[in-house]
Amino acid sequence: MKKNRRSIVRYVAIGSFGFAVEFAVILVAETLGAPGTIAVAISFVIGFIMTFLLQKIITFQNKSFKQKLFLWQIIAYSLLVGWNFIFTIVVTALLESFLPVVLIRAIALAITVLWNYYIYKNWIFKKHTDEIPQI
Repeated sequence: MKKNRRSIVRYVAIGSFGFAVEFAVILVAETLGAPGTIAVAISFVIGFIMTFLLQKIITFQNKSFKQKLFLWQIIAYSLLVGWNFIFTIVVTALLESFLPVVLIRAIALAITVLWNYYIYKNWIFKKHTDEIPQI
């Protein structure tokens, strides 16, 4: 249980750090004159790559970089990000007439954070395997 608690703390810390980096990139990009959409796009790409690598290596201690497995992990991670996006938009559409959008986003984020941890730990970054996980 103590090991799980440490990986959860690392997971939350890296997610928070990723958010802070994305936020800083947006501020710097806008200061340099980039439009908001470009600033967010740049921050998203940097955050995506950074959090993928940090979650893989630090949180879940998956240090395998075998080409097929690494490519599979990137694809699986990307699909999960896409699913999280669709889920968030659908939840927002269903609840925006009842709740403030920032609250809906917080609720959707809490849900995705929970299932992301489980999916990362047990499937995408499964420890002690150099094999592509079975679906």
